Amino acid sequence: MGVAVWMFAGLCGAGVLTLVSGLDNGLALTPPMGWLSWERFMCNTDCDTFPDTCISERLFTAMADELVAGGYRDAGYTYVNVDDCWQNRSRDSEGRLQPDAERFPHGIKWLADYMHERGLKLGIYTDYGTSTCEGYPGTPLDKQQIDAETFAAWGVDSVKVDGCNSNTSTMNEAYPRFSDLLNATGRPMLYSCSWPDYLNDHVNFSFVAQKCNLWRMYRDIYAQWPIIQDIVEFYGKNAGVLQPVAGSGHWNDADQLTVGDHHPQGWCHNSSDPDGGCNGLTQAESESVMGLWAVLASPLLMSNDLRTVAPWAKAILLNADVIAVSQDPLGVQGVRIVDNTTMGNTTVTTCAGVTPESCSARVVAVYPVGGTEVWARPLSNGDLAVLVLNKNTYGAPMDISVPLTDIGAFNASITGHVTGVPLLNATFRELFNHTPPGVAQFSLTATDVPPHGSRLFRVTAAPTRWIPNRGTAAGSWVLNSSGYNPGNPPWMLVDGVLRFECGVAGWDAALPKGAAPPYWVTFDLGEVTPVDGFALSSDGSGAWDVAEFDLEASTSPTGPWGGIANASGIKAQTGDGGVQVFGGFAASSRYFRWVVTKTGGWQPWVKEVQFRRGPHPHRIK
Repeated sequence: MGVAVWMFAGLCGAGVLTLVSGLDNGLALTPPMGWLSWERFMCNTDCDTFPDTCISERLFTAMADELVAGGYRDAGYTYVNVDDCWQNRSRDSEGRLQPDAERFPHGIKWLADYMHERGLKLGIYTDYGTSTCEGYPGTPLDKQQIDAETFAAWGVDSVKVDGCNSNTSTMNEAYPRFSDLLNATGRPMLYSCSWPDYLNDHVNFSFVAQKCNLWRMYRDIYAQWPIIQDIVEFYGKNAGVLQPVAGSGHWNDADQLTVGDHHPQGWCHNSSDPDGGCNGLTQAESESVMGLWAVLASPLLMSNDLRTVAPWAKAILLNADVIAVSQDPLGVQGVRIVDNTTMGNTTVTTCAGVTPESCSARVVAVYPVGGTEVWARPLSNGDLAVLVLNKNTYGAPMDISVPLTDIGAFNASITGHVTGVPLLNATFRELFNHTPPGVAQFSLTATDVPPHGSRLFRVTAAPTRWIPNRGTAAGSWVLNSSGYNPGNPPWMLVDGVLRFECGVAGWDAALPKGAAPPYWVTFDLGEVTPVDGFALSSDGSGAWDVAEFDLEASTSPTGPWGGIANASGIKAQTGDGGVQVFGGFAASSRYFRWVVTKTGGWQPWVKEVQFRRGPHPHRIK
């Protein structure tokens, strides 16, 4: 029987938790992290010509040493995964898989011990088929038991099973069977399946999640942006299927992390582009990939040459704040919540070798070629990881604003308020640029986002207290709260600012036309509240009509009232939200009355009224 894992299944209100059964081996409780050989080194077996980069124990021990010396292991990258082409072309006399004796002279058991002595784990590759994708011996049904026992005897920690040269009609039997055989060895071995990738649309992902720790379900990755964007688009379109089955112990695998790989292998969109194309990813693209993989809760399995990774790429890979998002114990996969994608044709290049001269261009249709999108992932402490992506290939960096209500579907779980209270105020940190924490009111803005670039935020809902408008004294000014959902009172207390927006559609305070001053409104703050500032806000265009007012306080909603502040000669503020703060007093009360004693000839118009606790900048936006 599998381990019960609670998962967040929806983006509406407080969400719905669904029980999904995971593989019972105690592994991959968070997305696995490590290094994998394939995308960077593929099947290079020519050790005479390329002694440092061919598939050999020399390569894997060198990568292990770099993981330790470079701080990657301590950051969480612990798996060293051998992909295809490690095998001898035939099994041994007892029917067991064996490594190529020239390239792995000490054997796989020795290599596993080498990893374990350094606090690392060894992963191995095989294929459910008569042969692997590169023609080496595979693990068909009749070899599954002996191969599972062999891997366990060698001390292997992870097994990836590909699906080349196999009968897809038997995969639904073979992959679960091998999962059980691995478990039966008694050695915990992480199980990575390519099963869904070969069955296309005929996949029961809930069943896959019961038998595999992670699984590939889409195309191979290369260090070129169009391929990565296509993978991300697949996740966006198929979130309804993929997101519910991901969780602790079982993960959708978006494929290798190509940050820091500049090798001109495989597919590229422009072989002559010095900033990308066959030369790998730009810094902006690399940040986007790292951020997206973290939000998607995909395994972080680097494929690069750790000996030559640029300092900026290493900083991206070791970013502790981003890794914390990836490894968040809540284990919920993020989803795309805003999609402004434009589709079109783009040119990619097929490379037969490792030099640009070996490449030939072809046009591939219906790739995502531009637009913007927003991804969000809920975190265990109630925060949200929010990634804002500029998918355009050309053009200047752009500012992208996202209404907080679009990313605030989890507000109820964050603030503890009832479902349906929107997220209107938040604090945030940008995780790659390490800018100082900021405050967002009503919207979050990603600034100067370059083409193919992104901004990854960790968003925390600001303390919000909703206070009902309990009415005013007879004949007093009745503020207009139209535009709010029924049952949502109009008050918010946010970081010491008690705000009242006088109608979402405008700033009309809804006084009887033709009435003469004074006008007043009584504010019930719900509890005794210290106040040392009072503010008025226009819509930023200079549109209000309040010339003089008094501010009074009382212990009772009906008075008696004592004056605490007054102002005259007031002119509406324009720009920066049009906020003017009146300070110079201190009062602590539950009930306040604002008395407008003079206007410019109309009924008082105002966008917003605020009660504040210092400090008080003249403009707050």
